[in-house]
Amino acid sequence: MTATKTSVISKLGLVSVTFAIWLLICFSYELHRIAAILALPPSGDLYAYTWGFQLMTFVIFRFPVWIAALIVIYIFEIALLTQRTSRT
Repeated sequence: MTATKTSVISKLGLVSVTFAIWLLICFSYELHRIAAILALPPSGDLYAYTWGFQLMTFVIFRFPVWIAALIVIYIFEIALLTQRTSRT
């Protein structure tokens, strides 16, 4: 008898689920952050109180941090998957 390796979720499925959860968390957090900024009373710079400006600053300053976090999560997943497959 040969032992068959069964997995609850494939590697591609795990990466897809991780990406979907990451995207949902990133979108909801940034949407909440931008809405909170826009809810403040405007001060001297009125252009800063627009969705376009806030999205532009998100893409320039915050999105690279979110991408770096996603890469760290993927490295952690790969390490766990290779450790689990090497043990069995």
